[in-house]
Amino acid sequence: MQSKIDLSDTIRILLVEDDDAYAMLIGRMLKRAKIGKFSVERVDSQQSAFERLPKGDIDLVLLDLHLPDTNGLATLDSFINKEYDVPIVILTSLNDEITGIKALQKGAQDYIIKSDINEELLIRSIRYSIERYNLISELKRNTKALEASEERFRIITEQNADAIVVVDDERIVRFVNPTAEKVFNRSADEFIGKQFDFSSEYGVETDIEVSSDGENSTILEFRANRIKWQDRDAILMTLRDVTERKQVEKMKDEVISIVSHEIRGPLTSIINSLSLIIDGETGDIPEPTKKMIEIAYRNSERLLRLTNDMLDIRKIESGKMEFNYQVLEVMPLIEQAIEANRSYADQFKVRIRLENTIPDAKIKTDSDRFIQILTNLLTNAAKFSPPEDEIIVSVSRNKGFLRISVKDHGPGIPEEFQNRIFSKFAQFTAQGARRKGGSGLGLSISKMLVENLGGSIGFETKPNEGTTFYFDLPEYQE
Repeated sequence: MQSKIDLSDTIRILLVEDDDAYAMLIGRMLKRAKIGKFSVERVDSQQSAFERLPKGDIDLVLLDLHLPDTNGLATLDSFINKEYDVPIVILTSLNDEITGIKALQKGAQDYIIKSDINEELLIRSIRYSIERYNLISELKRNTKALEASEERFRIITEQNADAIVVVDDERIVRFVNPTAEKVFNRSADEFIGKQFDFSSEYGVETDIEVSSDGENSTILEFRANRIKWQDRDAILMTLRDVTERKQVEKMKDEVISIVSHEIRGPLTSIINSLSLIIDGETGDIPEPTKKMIEIAYRNSERLLRLTNDMLDIRKIESGKMEFNYQVLEVMPLIEQAIEANRSYADQFKVRIRLENTIPDAKIKTDSDRFIQILTNLLTNAAKFSPPEDEIIVSVSRNKGFLRISVKDHGPGIPEEFQNRIFSKFAQFTAQGARRKGGSGLGLSISKMLVENLGGSIGFETKPNEGTTFYFDLPEYQE
């Protein structure tokens, strides 16, 4: 086990990230950090990390879960199994609390959602992870000393910014640090030797709200690790103040509300007005003027699509998107989506053909969201299809599910990009592709919607042969 990491020294970080732009962003944030000094070494694959770490001189690993040679929590498992004595902070594109909790349970010290990252969050996470690693490491190194003297443990934890409470398996409190006394407004004497269940006294175990002065409240994030305390099994509970993060989330919701009411409405009005002018409802206009108005119309539509996509992302992430479930025949929904997108495909001289239909097949779904998913796949296929080619839509049964597939004959998805294809703002430039705008949110939204509808989404791709995106939804049985 390595010695305690000194936060006053230069922190040596190994960044395991295959995205050049994101790696550059992380490097810039750490270079201009106002608190602490950092040196960053970057590798772009799991294998490269495994070759570097045994050489030592690394204090912390910033680990992207999606790498060219590994994917998801299996990435973390590989690092844990190697038993490198170094704290790990997970970088993830998914705003998925369950994945984050699983990562912590497996041994990561913290996790950061890429879309939320900023300099302050990054530095705080690194320093917190090292402090937590030092604390746990110290506990492991000094179990016998802790059994003999609780004072040593008190010295380690009394300056910790997180509230720390130790309880035994009967939920009897054995230790609290000064931060915990302050947060819960109770002295150590009111804790020690008494049964104390945070889940019953303060709501839920992972999101505890504590009133600190009768008006303002502190929101705490609950985490637990098993330790030995005086030769008995015990639980070390760390309660981290996430009030600021919750306030930021609230501000995001307020911004989304402003975008929804103050921007989308006027923008829709502008589009409708431009459409009337283009259609000649206000009288004849010179051809050069008409062309300029058409440009304004197309860009306004693009801005509205981006606004709607951003609103959808936030609604899904916050659980505020409403779903109107009905039992519906799947073929009419598919035909409706195809007809609605023919004019878009025509812009690229691409046809849409439906094959392998299953008459009378039904699903329990939200028709608007189903069409939104299929629309995203069809427009994506149109942008990457060669001129005078066709997109093939097909339906098949797959182990109790109905699979809806959209196949194009474009350049395919580069192997190095495949792990990020469903990430937010994910875009790539492939030879032969004709990109026409797009926010990079369509596939990410489709994945979220499909999963909310109880299904799954995936793709198959071959270089220079094309890509098939598909999504599976449970087939409804009477």
